[in-house]
Amino acid sequence: MSENNKRKIKIPDNLVNLIDIVAGLVTICTPIVGYFSIKTSIQEEKFAYVGFQAAIAVFIGSLFCIVLMFLKLRKYRKILQDVKKHTSEKYYDFLHDCRNMYFELQKEYKNGSLGIGHLSEKVEVYLVNALDYLCAILEAFTKHEISGCIKLIEAPETSNGEIDVDKAVVYTFARSKNTDIRRKDNDINNGKKDYVKDNTDFYAILGPDRDSNKSYFYKRNLLKYNEELKKQDRLYRNTTEKWYKFYRGTIVVPIRVANKRLFFKKQDDKYNIIGFLCVDSMSTDAFLENQEKFNCFLVKAFAAEIYIILNQYKFYLDKLTTQQEEGEVK
Repeated sequence: MSENNKRKIKIPDNLVNLIDIVAGLVTICTPIVGYFSIKTSIQEEKFAYVGFQAAIAVFIGSLFCIVLMFLKLRKYRKILQDVKKHTSEKYYDFLHDCRNMYFELQKEYKNGSLGIGHLSEKVEVYLVNALDYLCAILEAFTKHEISGCIKLIEAPETSNGEIDVDKAVVYTFARSKNTDIRRKDNDINNGKKDYVKDNTDFYAILGPDRDSNKSYFYKRNLLKYNEELKKQDRLYRNTTEKWYKFYRGTIVVPIRVANKRLFFKKQDDKYNIIGFLCVDSMSTDAFLENQEKFNCFLVKAFAAEIYIILNQYKFYLDKLTTQQEEGEVK
């Protein structure tokens, strides 16, 4: 492969959109300018100098521009329809799977066919599919490849019932199918604990300054963000070695529900957080600043439903573990 073929010239999306707008304006203005030019020539009795061939050329050019504009509009309409169709189908599939999973786990537990291994495998498959649906929707909107994962929290609680952030660790429970195989291998072979305090993304959500943030972590360009932190004598912390080889833009939201909605929690003003939903991309144009609210609402919507299944998973896991331990004692 030649050196020229290896180099890919990437035109920024904003520039492409600007060119489309300018092209559209030229398309609209060309026939108008042509019409008034001919009309002025006729009024000034100069049409003879313009000539019949010039008039025909202007007419053909105007017609061509109109046809071109029509084709562009039809193209963008089709793109929008495809995005809507793709998004609605994937979101329906996600909610459909969530409903089915909830009742399947309940049924299998009650009839005694739910084992610990089967439970974990079943929930992991559900989460992988859920991540695939979310990534597919984001890819339809951003036009960039997106991968995702679910991180669960293991941590003791403080005296007031909150997560002990200094001792809290996270581990990967599920990843989308398109995730780089090296990241999956790292999940398996990683023998060290990944502390929340050693990850800027998670600490921003759980740390002492969480009341002043947006309850999520959203960065279009982590490399640029790291440089900004260096100017403040700080660093972007990440327990994944050479993380920039796997992603450069990210969204992280907590998988949580308010304690006031849970019968087993007493702190009404706090949240029960059991993990994080993370999506990321190698592109620094995937998560644009002007799309932050939309992107975060979408990821949060998935996290809200995923909480239901994970909370159910933890409940049945505790029940099955207790039953197994009692059986071994007997």
